[in-house]
Amino acid sequence: MAAAPKFDFKMLIVPAILFFSKKIDMKDPAVYELLRNCFISVVVLVLSVYFYLYTKVNANKDTKKIWVPPKPKPTLPFGLGPAPEPIKIEDFEATTYKEYETKVLKEGVQAVVMSGGISFVMSMKFSPMPLLIQSVMIPITMSENLVLKKYILGVTKNAEGGNLYNESFEAPTAKSVAALNAANAAALAADSAPTTDGAIGANEPRVEELPEEKTEKKESKKKFPAAAKEEKTKATDAHDID
Repeated sequence: MAAAPKFDFKMLIVPAILFFSKKIDMKDPAVYELLRNCFISVVVLVLSVYFYLYTKVNANKDTKKIWVPPKPKPTLPFGLGPAPEPIKIEDFEATTYKEYETKVLKEGVQAVVMSGGISFVMSMKFSPMPLLIQSVMIPITMSENLVLKKYILGVTKNAEGGNLYNESFEAPTAKSVAALNAANAAALAADSAPTTDGAIGANEPRVEELPEEKTEKKESKKKFPAAAKEEKTKATDAHDID
């Protein structure tokens, strides 16, 4: 079963970096030199890992044909944004493990080269901040690569307990695709719903109205001290007159 679209927490990393980097003097040449060396080291290390994975994939002689569904697109949390489009039979990719894993690795390398090149050029013209961001984001993105999880971490199942790439060993049919779309819609509805019975969840913001008795008590506490002070002032004035 294909995974339903989920909120990508990587979107919170960049704002966090921008917030904590305020204490760093980006105009300092020593800081720029340090960030550039760190960025180059990270890129070289990540590309080396991708090359190692490429050699492992090429050593795989499995020619079994598989059908892989499209990757789910990131969505906004709490059901915000448009609903994902249903999957169609023609969206499935008929391939083999070697071909599919090679494609995934190529996409990873292209992402590193593109983001790394743009960040390096921007750092020379504007600020070294892109180098800092990419030095953090590139390794995190690589750690989510399914090929890396398979050949280095030994992962064989996805988070739902299915096949790692959500692959199937039979050609998809209209019935299987309809069941897949129904399962994804149910999972998305469960994630966006506050509770199963329609009540307000424990962690959700709520507005509570104070009872009238509590409101009256609070108002009386404000009025009584002022009244007592006024009576005391009158009694003092009368004593002075006598």
